[in-house]
Amino acid sequence: MATFNDIRKALSATGQEVVQKTRESAEISRLRGELEQNGKKLQALFQSIGEECFHAFQNDAGAMAALPAQTAARMRDVQKIYEANNSICLQIQRLRGTRKCPKCGTEIQQSGAKFCNQCGALLEVPAAPSSQFCMFCGKQLEENSRFCVFCGKPVAGLAEPSPAPDTASDLFSDLDIPDFDVDAILHSQAATERQEG
Repeated sequence: MATFNDIRKALSATGQEVVQKTRESAEISRLRGELEQNGKKLQALFQSIGEECFHAFQNDAGAMAALPAQTAARMRDVQKIYEANNSICLQIQRLRGTRKCPKCGTEIQQSGAKFCNQCGALLEVPAAPSSQFCMFCGKQLEENSRFCVFCGKPVAGLAEPSPAPDTASDLFSDLDIPDFDVDAILHSQAATERQEG
């Protein structure tokens, strides 16, 4: 009987040891997971701090000069990558026939649009490879053209295009349209709504 009791005690002790090791292993896994999550949070914070510092220092030559040489070199590398990315984005926009509004960032689908359909800002006119324009319809002529592909007129006389308007209201400056005081209209509407309500 003593041997059975010894075996039972040994098995019980081994079982408790296995349970304890399992608990420890689970706790170690939990702690490692917590370390990994904290590492990811630190990485995100360092990235955020780095971006904030980059944007704070990029246009300040004095501040850039005060940075350690290795940090300044990295900031120049970041600037080069930003410029390369901007160039790539422009290439993608050209291929898709779109461009971005410089004010609000909206992607404009119409290649001939002069104003943003979201904020009304004047869109930059893309640089033209040719500087010749039809004197009849004002469209840009293809190089070495003898006739305008838009209106069919001969390219006997070439004219420079008229300057693009700065705002939408400049397009209609030659029309006699009265100015509207938007604030007065809104104030009047609000007063009317209060009286009716």
